[in-house]
Parts: sequence; structure tokens; C-alpha cells
Amino acid sequence: MISSGLYPGFGIKGTGIAFPEEKGKWINNLDIHKWKHGDDWFKIMSENKLDPHYQKTKYGFEKRFWVSNPFLLNNTTASTSLDLLLEAAKNSFKDSGLEKKEIGYVITFSATSPFYISSTATRVAAGLGLNCPAFEIKAGCSSGIYAMSLAYTLLAAGCKNVLLAGADTLSKVLDSDSSLLYAGGDGGASIIIGNVAEYSRGLFASYFESDGNYADLMHIPGILPPLENVIIGKEFKLQYESGLNHILESIWEKIPNQLYQASTIKKDEIDYFIPHHVNQILMEKGRKASGVAEENTGNYINDIGNIGASGVYYALHRSIKEKRVKPGDAVMLAAVGGGLNWGGLVLRV
Repeated sequence: MISSGLYPGFGIKGTGIAFPEEKGKWINNLDIHKWKHGDDWFKIMSENKLDPHYQKTKYGFEKRFWVSNPFLLNNTTASTSLDLLLEAAKNSFKDSGLEKKEIGYVITFSATSPFYISSTATRVAAGLGLNCPAFEIKAGCSSGIYAMSLAYTLLAAGCKNVLLAGADTLSKVLDSDSSLLYAGGDGGASIIIGNVAEYSRGLFASYFESDGNYADLMHIPGILPPLENVIIGKEFKLQYESGLNHILESIWEKIPNQLYQASTIKKDEIDYFIPHHVNQILMEKGRKASGVAEENTGNYINDIGNIGASGVYYALHRSIKEKRVKPGDAVMLAAVGGGLNWGGLVLRV
């Protein structure tokens, strides 16, 4: 679905992130090398012709935050995605300066929710002392884009402010034998969107699409609740099939092109590009298709790795706080996630 000329008069009022060091630890590539190969990791990797810098130079992965160690069994004391959601939401709420009664909706998203039935959104709302509608959505790593588009719809319908929050604890579903170990990180991010005086700000183009035929190429194959054979066979661990690479590359190139078709905004009018932090290769595919210069891209993959759908919000938070993105700037967001789901937005923040 492609839409244009959507919802003017709305802007970002607050942002926040969550990487609580008292609940987790920052892990670099050398830490993982040691866990995988032992104290003689350098010798072992050299003998097997493994480049210790490969994950950084090829994919951009250098460090990430983990609340759980994939080389150990998961335990009940480790922080959950809800913990990160709540902290990120508290930080964005504080940053906004809004009062509790001014938040009209809470929308959360997490691919690693700790709950079967109840929504993390209601718990986040309760943790903030809010009494408003709250719900959770799930669209893989594109969930943040979907949630943001929905927020603008709610604002256009009369809501004053919408709090969005995403978080994942991918460390709990990473296989210690998989190369995805270097990619996945934990963390959360939140933004608040609401009414602003400037009519020039808002959502001006959106594009969404999905194809369930590729769902099994990037997923966790085991069913819930996890049966004994699922645990023994590591079917509760994240898997990625290499056959997906060509498909993803074409999708990342497609998103900016579809957004330009849906919008009166031209390539030279986009001030900033923020991609989902999947890996450096795919992010670069999207950036080149957007026509935005590398220095005007919200790329923080070296700092956090792939933290799921909240990576777009994290990059938006950093870019705003570092004054790389200013109110009124035209920003293109893009993300692709399991499902497959993908999409993008053009905002004037």
C-alpha cells in the first residue's frame, strides 16, 4: 500500500532509549571470539582462516548490549523486553515534558515479548501511571514503522499525543553456533508524536508491503509453548537462510523508490535517511536508493548492532539529540522484517 499527502501538523515531542547497564553488559566482538573459541581464540581463528575483523568490516557489527549470555542457559533473573520497553518509555515521556493526561494512546512492539496473551503496552502504560488505550503490534523488524504510521492515523482522528515504544532481548534467542551471534543486540527506544503548531511538519508518504511466502527464511522455527524436541533441537533460536539475501537487497532498493512515487518530495529534498539496523550491506543498499549522502544517514550499527524494530527509533533519538535532525527536516525511514514485512515513511519531523 502506498499513500501520499497524509497527515500534516504533527511532530516528535520526545524520545528516549534503554540500555540499562545495571541489567546487562556491553559486548564487543573480541568477547564473542573468546566465548566461541576459548583463550587461544586468535590462534584457532588464524588456523581456520577466520578473520577476527570480518563481522565489523563486512557487516558493521562491532559491539552490542546483552541482558543474557547466549552461551549460557536463559534464567528468570535476566531482564525482559518489558523492562527495556518501560525504561525507554519513561525516558521519552520525561523528555517530552507532557503530563500524563496528555497521552492518548500507548503502542508497543517486541519480537521477544515475555508474555503469551497480555500486551506489553498495558503494562508500560501502568508503569507510567497512564490510563489510556494501549496495545501491541507485531510486524518483525518493521514494527516501528507500522506503529508510527498508525500513530499518525490516531492523531488525525483527534488524539493529542501517542507514545510509541519498542524493545527486544535478542540475546535470549541467539544460537551460540550461528554467525547471527555477532548481529543481535538488546535494547529499547521510544518516541512520542503529537500535535504541533507547524502545519508543515507531519507524515507525508508511506509505503507498506508483505510476502508470507518468505516467512520461513528469517524466523524462529519452534512453536510455542516450546516442546522438548524444540528445545533439544534449538528450534527456539533465531535462524536466517542465505537464500534471502538477494530478496532483501531488492526490497531495500524498492522502499525509497516507492516512497518517491508516493510523494511530491524529490530525492534532493530529503535531508536525512534512517534505515533499520539490519547490517551494513543492506543499509547501504537502501541509502543509495534514497539518494541521501552517507554523512546524512542515521547509521549507528557499530554502536548497538541489530536491536530489532526499535533500531529505527534509536537512530532517530540519536540523530535528534546530536542535532543532525532538526524540526521540519524531511526524513525517510525504512525497515524490513520477518514475515516478510517491510515499509517506509517520509516525515517532516
